[in-house]
Amino acid sequence: MKLTNEQIEEAIDVLDNSMTINIPSREFSCGRVVRALDSAIKALEMAKSDGWQPIENAPKDGALFLIPYVPTGVSVAKYLTDEQFLMVESDTIMHNPTKWMPMPLPQKESE
Repeated sequence: MKLTNEQIEEAIDVLDNSMTINIPSREFSCGRVVRALDSAIKALEMAKSDGWQPIENAPKDGALFLIPYVPTGVSVAKYLTDEQFLMVESDTIMHNPTKWMPMPLPQKESE
């Protein structure tokens, strides 16, 4: 059975409002855990591709990511609404981008 994004979001909302996972010194909502797992799965799927993903899959949790932007090539952005994304370097709003990519991992210092 394949769930739609709307069904998944509804399930997350129900879990957020009804259940928590207790770990010593920490408390996590089940919805938060599901979202973290979903992000990890998306990251693995992206690693198998050229890196660009449909904007519908972009993080909606405030995480920063890259979107294509003609003057500079890419821009660091974050989700505001389904149609609006904040370009953080310029503090301007981009409407209806079509794709996104995760921020690159920091380079490790060579030994």
